[in-house]
Amino acid sequence: MTAPAPYAPTDAFRRDAIAGLARHPRSLPCKYLYDSRGSRLFDRICTLDAYYPTRTERWILRNHGRAIARRLGPRVRVVEPGPGSGEKACLLLGHLASPSAYVPIDVSTTFLQAACARVRAA
Repeated sequence: MTAPAPYAPTDAFRRDAIAGLARHPRSLPCKYLYDSRGSRLFDRICTLDAYYPTRTERWILRNHGRAIARRLGPRVRVVEPGPGSGEKACLLLGHLASPSAYVPIDVSTTFLQAACARVRAA
């Protein structure tokens, strides 16, 4: 795993925060909420019956993963923005003959490391 770039607050963050807090109702862009705690919360949201996207993605990968893998062919690089627990990647990677790399991208180092560990163990 490649270490993530260190994050430091920027002028853009300051501008976004000032603009958001001056609005009525007050708000902040959601991109600033996805730290480890936000990632855990989103992971819990994904398990709710009302949240269908994750459930649908899992169904597609379970039922069509083999066909998707055949179309992708060998030596494919799997890039996954926001991998969460890495579960969906494991479903796809399990069907690939010889993937060249798995590249998860996440703002939460904790979740990124957990996804990598889960994929390695699968």
